Amino acid sequence: MKRLFVLLFLLAVGSTLYAQEEGFLNFQDAYSFKSKINSYYNLGSNFAENIEVHVWGSIEKRGTYRIPKTTSLVELFSFSGGLTQEAQIEDLRIVRKDTLNPGMSKIIIVNYDDIFNEEKMEDAGSVNVSLQDGDIIIVPTSRSWWSDIRFVTTIISFVSAITSLVLVINRTK
Repeated sequence: MKRLFVLLFLLAVGSTLYAQEEGFLNFQDAYSFKSKINSYYNLGSNFAENIEVHVWGSIEKRGTYRIPKTTSLVELFSFSGGLTQEAQIEDLRIVRKDTLNPGMSKIIIVNYDDIFNEEKMEDAGSVNVSLQDGDIIIVPTSRSWWSDIRFVTTIISFVSAITSLVLVINRTK
């Protein structure tokens, strides 16, 4: 009976730690599992040409967006609820099909702060990139001190749970 209890306990702890490490359980963000699921947002116009773009990463509403062709990157971020606090804003990436080399893609790197920089606003086309059909916008997540030690704290939690279980079993003998 004790072995069954220990096995079930280890299974529960292990699956919880795995889910937490994979990001399915985030106790600070109650809807984090739901937010991992991509959605389709139709914001297109019936009276204008529309394109579809994909938004991945540290953005509030990830997914595929059907938007008017004239939509800018800043407008897309506005539609998608904005960047999260963990967003690495100096390294936004747009993956775009290369029209000169079929089957190849090019990566455009954009610094979000540059979009609102007065000196760079004169050449707004180079900063606030126009989007094209099939673009993939990737907003990387910056590493925080918590993400660096999360693995260590997960292991410590697991070891302390096992130690507590062993102590309880030994005391009941």
